[in-house]
Amino acid sequence: MRDIQGKSSAWARPSVRRTARLLLAGDVGANTPDAAFVTRLLAKVPALADTVGAAKQLALLLRRKSEEVLTHVLDAAGATMLRPFITELHKDIGAVQAALGLPWTTSPVEGQIS
Repeated sequence: MRDIQGKSSAWARPSVRRTARLLLAGDVGANTPDAAFVTRLLAKVPALADTVGAAKQLALLLRRKSEEVLTHVLDAAGATMLRPFITELHKDIGAVQAALGLPWTTSPVEGQIS
């Protein structure tokens, strides 16, 4: 690849944070080095695809953009590499359920949810 000045620029492996964003973003863009990286990574680590799917499912539920049942989502996520996180989440499951059931948040910036 060449940059604007015509110099050769090699694709650099993304940081852990950028890799997580690429995996969770969904649309990396076809025929890009990032898309090729994500495709190869998921092929090398098949369990990662299940984990990414479970993380997306959980994020949708927690953002109230999904009508799925919390216990079903947590059970599915607990069968992935998210198991340690899900185990800790279960320790305060009452608070999670209350947060999903109440029509407001504690954040003054977010305000009331309609």
